Amino acid sequence: MKIGNLLWFTGAAVLSYQLVKNREKILAEIDESGQLIEKSQASLANIQKNLNFLEDQEASMKKLGQDFQYKLKVFEQEAKGHLHQIQEIWENSNLDLDLDL
Repeated sequence: MKIGNLLWFTGAAVLSYQLVKNREKILAEIDESGQLIEKSQASLANIQKNLNFLEDQEASMKKLGQDFQYKLKVFEQEAKGHLHQIQEIWENSNLDLDLDL
């Protein structure tokens, strides 16, 4: 039992010595890790902000797309109507020209 305690004490002493010996490296790594965590959190916040912006834009784009589809249908209907009128006028003018001959 005393040998076990001695081994535990020796292990704890070696670990303590290594911690003290490398404390500056350990502290630098802890500081660097903290900075990386802060940067990661800032990046995450920025990504979420951009995602929200894109979601808002998606809704706007859907509305614009629907509006353009409606306007295209109206334009096509008007164009068909005008084309039909032009064809009638053209046919009537050709008939008139044939009658004059």
